[in-house]
Amino acid sequence: MTPPDFYTPTAVTIRRSGQFIVIDPPCKALLSLRTNMVTVGPQPPHGGAVSRVELPLFHVTSDQSNTPVAYCWAGLTPAVYEVLAKSGCEIRLLGAGPATLPEPDLLQLGRHEPLDVAMLDYVRHHDRALVRIDSRRLVPARLIGQLALAWRKARVLILVTRRDEAAELCDSLRAYTPLACRRANIHMTALVAS
Repeated sequence: MTPPDFYTPTAVTIRRSGQFIVIDPPCKALLSLRTNMVTVGPQPPHGGAVSRVELPLFHVTSDQSNTPVAYCWAGLTPAVYEVLAKSGCEIRLLGAGPATLPEPDLLQLGRHEPLDVAMLDYVRHHDRALVRIDSRRLVPARLIGQLALAWRKARVLILVTRRDEAAELCDSLRAYTPLACRRANIHMTALVAS
C-alpha cells in the first residue's frame, strides 16, 4: 500500500494482537510515525559513507478478509494514540491488553528503602517500559530487586549487553531475592525468583 492509498477516516479501531496493535483502517496520520536508521555503505574511491534512511514505525498488510490494516509494536501505542488524536480521529479500542498488576507487596520491600514508588506504580499499570538508568546515580539491581520483591509471582526479564554486567548484576541481586544464574555456552541467564 503506497501513501496515496491511505485513508483519512473519522474513526479508527485499535486492537491488541500479542506484541502488536492493529490499526484499522490505515490512515495518513500514521505516516508521521518514522525513525531513522544510519548505515555505512561503500563509496568509491574513499571507502565508506554514512547515510540516513527514514523508516516507518508501522507496516501495512491485509487482514483475513483482505482488508488493509496497519500494525506496529504495542510499545508504540501512546505515540499512535497521539498522532491519531491530533488528526481528529475518534479512537475505538477493541479488546484489552494485559491486566493491571495487583498492589505491590510493600511489606516485602520494607527493608530496601527508599522505595521507587513512581517506578512501581508505572510498572503496575503498564505492560512494557524501556528504562534508561544512569548507573552513576542509581544502582540497577535496586530497581530490579524492588520489582522482583513487589510481585514475587511475576517473571522479571533482565537484558544486559556484556557477560561481566550479567555476573555483577547476579551478585548484586542476591541482596534482594534468591537468584539462580545459569550458564549455557556464552550466555548467562538471570532468573529472579522467590
